[in-house]
Amino acid sequence: MSTESFHNEKELFILIAQGDELAFKQLFDSYVTKLYPYILEVIKSPTGAEDILQDCFVRIWLNRDKLDIIQNPSSWIFKITLNECYNVLRRKMTENKVLGVLRQDHSDRDHHDQQDIQYAQTKRFIAEAIGGLTPQRKRIYELSRINGLKVSQIAIELDLSVSTVKNTLSAALTFIREHLATKGILYSFLASCFFFA
Repeated sequence: MSTESFHNEKELFILIAQGDELAFKQLFDSYVTKLYPYILEVIKSPTGAEDILQDCFVRIWLNRDKLDIIQNPSSWIFKITLNECYNVLRRKMTENKVLGVLRQDHSDRDHHDQQDIQYAQTKRFIAEAIGGLTPQRKRIYELSRINGLKVSQIAIELDLSVSTVKNTLSAALTFIREHLATKGILYSFLASCFFFA
């Protein structure tokens, strides 16, 4: 920057400090073409760059009473501009973090809601399948899977042979699996969720 333009800017600052709007317009016109590409480079948004440029000059005008003590007007203007860019980028990062958390929370909630619905639906299908068992199969299945009794304990309680209990339980499980398969539910999924193995 030449000494003459440096002095001209200092003179403009002094005039602006006194409230000279014409001097302010002259300063604005001389810096628009310098600052806009600089701001655009930093924030990568034409609309955002225009907003920052406008905000910088609003700040200059609002602080005009202090301009007469600024020693290097050009450096001061670029510093204000850079600070404004960083403020905008910081706000944007904060907004993005908040939005990311909200999206994740919403996504997690949707996922859990969907899982709850699937779980309830699957339980209903299992209840349907159990309801379709013969009385003896149903009793053996319930003693095994709901009461947690071992095959030998069920055999003693129902006065049946161990092999009869095993075969009946196997038939009950096969019936339940087939019923659930017709509903589009995989047994491998059920084994982990409902302990049918």
